[in-house]
Amino acid sequence: MNEQEEKPPFFQTWRQMYGFVIATLFVIILLLYWFSQAFV
Repeated sequence: MNEQEEKPPFFQTWRQMYGFVIATLFVIILLLYWFSQAFV
């Protein structure tokens, strides 16, 4: 039962993609908030 010890590359890639999407959405939200504060 060594399947749990070895991490599949797909899971690592999914975590990296998930983190990248979260970071991108966070930056977009910050930019939208800054633009709304700047123009209003």
